[in-house]
Amino acid sequence: MSAMRKEESSAQKPRVGSDVIQSFPKGTDSIHLMCQAKNHSRQGGDRDLPSTNNENPEHRRFLMAPPLPSFPTAKARARSPRLWLQRYQMNAHLATPTLLLCVLHLTISSEVDHGEPREHEPLNGCHVMHARSQTSVPSIKSGRERDAVYAVPREKIADFTFDETVARVFPDMIQRSVPGYAAIISMIGILADRYARENTFLYDLGCSLGAATLSMRHHLRHSRCRIIAVDNSEAMVRRCSRIMETDASTIPVDLVCADILDVQIRNASVVVLNFILQFIPPADRLQVVRNIYEGLLPGGILVLSEKIRFPHPHQEAFHADMHHAFKKANGYSDLEISQKRTALEKVLIPETLAAHRERIYTAGFTHCEVWFQCLNFASLCAQK
Repeated sequence: MSAMRKEESSAQKPRVGSDVIQSFPKGTDSIHLMCQAKNHSRQGGDRDLPSTNNENPEHRRFLMAPPLPSFPTAKARARSPRLWLQRYQMNAHLATPTLLLCVLHLTISSEVDHGEPREHEPLNGCHVMHARSQTSVPSIKSGRERDAVYAVPREKIADFTFDETVARVFPDMIQRSVPGYAAIISMIGILADRYARENTFLYDLGCSLGAATLSMRHHLRHSRCRIIAVDNSEAMVRRCSRIMETDASTIPVDLVCADILDVQIRNASVVVLNFILQFIPPADRLQVVRNIYEGLLPGGILVLSEKIRFPHPHQEAFHADMHHAFKKANGYSDLEISQKRTALEKVLIPETLAAHRERIYTAGFTHCEVWFQCLNFASLCAQK
């Protein structure tokens, strides 16, 4: 057993792709994140365990530890918090939806060389920074900041924006507002692994804090893929970049601050629009889907998750009422729900599933399946 571990620990680390994305529009602010992190090796049986450095006592304990429960108890986390978090992060590709969100919401240190981001010459008008995971983090933040953006009465409610206030509480906000969100995030990784091809790009359009990007990174078995995560919110991009720096996956990610209408999709095997098309003006939505279709390779997929509305009033009333009950059950007050609904009224414009299907087929896709729905939230998978 010890000989086998020694052989695994000396295995060559997977190589990270070094090709540079050339397709972004002039003036796009891009952060190129290539996190050189722990080496992951395939083990027999039902579990995938990362190969480790046996000179590190925490890694020896990691290898000798018994199988983990579905989530560590408070006592276990207090006894060895860093070990628990490392182990869950390194096995995120096997994780349940709850554990996948842990990767997003927890700051975890990585056993790699420390390095500050280094600026490089702009490429095709894109400002590129290379960043490596950091050796240590001053503190481990467990949990997430609670969303109280609309908890106080407001005389005037402005339109909803993805600013710093929202970005700070976004993990809690979306988890408590979108039924089935964790399951969608987990399945995006599984879909990406199924349809991704080597030497292709995977796009996360409207990536916010990178939940879908992380899910894809930790499910992909193809090391010769590259993820391009795009968001037009500077606050989201800044926070997402810090999350990616602490992530252990070696799949390279290009984080781009730009409008998705301005990003050229090319050589793509997977494109994700996770609750973002609903924020784009309806007149522009067909062009977005058509651009995706044209940039996808044959057999490639679009994963489209959206809040939906229903053609019949009684259906709409039922799902709206149950969504309200869902948010109340997750701790939102009537005031918070009402004020946020007003803020989103002119910003988030949902459509029926029939409207989404029609647009997808008009863009050129040949197959479209609704693979998930919970109340008035659904996710579709369209294939070229």
